[in-house]
Amino acid sequence: AQHDARHHDEHQAREQRVRKLLIWSGVGALVIGAGFWAKAQWQRVFHANPEFAVGEFEYKTNGGIKLKEALSAAGLRPDMNLMDADLAGVREKLLSLPRVKTVKVERRLPARLAIEIEERLPVARLTSPAKLGQGIFIDSSGIVIKCDERREYNALPTINDTELSVVTFGARVDSRATLAALELLEKFRSRQLPGHSLANIIYAPNSWTLNLETDTGSVFQFNTSGIDAQLDRLAFILAKTSERGISVASVNLQMQRNVPVVYDQRI
Repeated sequence: AQHDARHHDEHQAREQRVRKLLIWSGVGALVIGAGFWAKAQWQRVFHANPEFAVGEFEYKTNGGIKLKEALSAAGLRPDMNLMDADLAGVREKLLSLPRVKTVKVERRLPARLAIEIEERLPVARLTSPAKLGQGIFIDSSGIVIKCDERREYNALPTINDTELSVVTFGARVDSRATLAALELLEKFRSRQLPGHSLANIIYAPNSWTLNLETDTGSVFQFNTSGIDAQLDRLAFILAKTSERGISVASVNLQMQRNVPVVYDQRI
């Protein structure tokens, strides 16, 4: 009798396990079916719906990259579905352009994609006796970029680095003289030097010398190290000569004492 009772209990337990398995199998099937249904609805409502085609782009940039150029680089087309656009992929492709610094891409339902680009803006033209090429510029952080010849770029100063032979677009320039020239340009521009406000060209004959020619034709010679102290000496000299109505033709600021100054005899 005990054997029959134990056999009966085991049989009931087995039936309960089977019922639970069937229930959970049914629940799983419902979940999977719901997933396929939701995917089909998503496909029908968004991906297969022509109303969600990218019919228009919102495009903003602070530089000269045209919308057509940006779309080509990102692999975007006006007829593609808005939901098919891989935003992370679009950002990555646009960031691969040497002139692009930052990118924002957003979907604007129902049918608009917003792209905002912050470009690296040139602060100087970069040249070398090695003939680097046309339209090569550099931004304030030392990144080399290639830009179309635009009218507003004609007024930018030129850095002529004699020891620079190779540049890589989108990468920081590998030249002590050029990086020092960028520092000098920024600090020279921020100083209010009597009679001198603009730098036309910085010529670097070697890795430790910078010859800055101003808009008035004066030439100031700097060492690539200690630029602040040299600018202080220049400001003192120009202030004194300006008080006396004397025009300066050139100054060798690499000397800390007995600084060589040549006066402009034309005045």
